[in-house]
Amino acid sequence: MRTEAQIDKIRIDATTDWSQLGWQEELKNNITSIEQLKQYIDLTPDEEADLGKVVSAHPINIPRYYLSLVNTSDPGDPIRKLCIPETEELIVAGSMGETTKDPYGDDKHDKGNGILHKYSYTALVVGTEYCAMYCRHCFRKRMVGLPNDQSVKNY
Repeated sequence: MRTEAQIDKIRIDATTDWSQLGWQEELKNNITSIEQLKQYIDLTPDEEADLGKVVSAHPINIPRYYLSLVNTSDPGDPIRKLCIPETEELIVAGSMGETTKDPYGDDKHDKGNGILHKYSYTALVVGTEYCAMYCRHCFRKRMVGLPNDQSVKNY
């Protein structure tokens, strides 16, 4: 966990020139916890509790650049919805039934070693489970966030 001094060091504001930051170094500043997120966005105690439930199942990983684009006073902001978890992500029953755990049927097309072969003319190679941002709409979020050295073994 980062100290308050470290958090202050990585704050963003309207004057941040993103083109001057190295993307690989900047990814190290991604927001990966609720405590870090609270430094950028005000959360009610209920929102924080709900967020904790989601993050326990699906990791959070938000680049500071995306947070700089969020209208923090609008809970319905589209960019906020893209990167900040909501409790709806925990729903596994309903109109889609249990398929929300594996909405595209990847499990039955898994050939092992990170290869998905769903269609006769294509194959998908999953080389890593790490993304620069964990998009909230991702249909492979059950796999996202595994350590890179475990990706192929765990898939």
